[in-house]
Amino acid sequence: MKRIVVSGGTGYIGSALVQRLVARGDSVSVLTRGPNAEGNPRRVKWDPYELGEWVTAIDGADAVVHLAGERAVGVRYTEANKRRIRDSRVLSTQNVARAIRAAKAAPKVLVSVSGVGFYGDHPASERVDETFGPGTDFLARLCVDWEAASETVRESGVRVVNPRMGVVFGPGD
Repeated sequence: MKRIVVSGGTGYIGSALVQRLVARGDSVSVLTRGPNAEGNPRRVKWDPYELGEWVTAIDGADAVVHLAGERAVGVRYTEANKRRIRDSRVLSTQNVARAIRAAKAAPKVLVSVSGVGFYGDHPASERVDETFGPGTDFLARLCVDWEAASETVRESGVRVVNPRMGVVFGPGD
């Protein structure tokens, strides 16, 4: 049994992940803005913009999966929305990284999701893979900053994985 902490564990992807982790017998703590609740998954109240009691959930965990972030698809990219989207990803990742670096027993791995927006805007006919560098538009710059925020835990010996996810559709979409 592994101890796993998941931010964004109540979202579309996160809730499916948490369900699978619990089903295989892992002990899961979900960082959420809702109230604390015991059980499996355990709910731990967090504010992604500041360190608080939630950091204790990370200490001694085997893995942290960071999925939290404001919706970036289907919204107008006003300056206010871009700032909110950026802060929800970069600042929350910086705080998760701070909590990991402060842990007495750091997790072995941080999986901090990023986005395919990293590659920028390319024609649909152009083959783009992970060997491409970052683009220059808002989403690409966001992904670069987002991934950089997670990289700071490497110095603590924590493996960092940044899956670059695209839009996910499923039942109800």
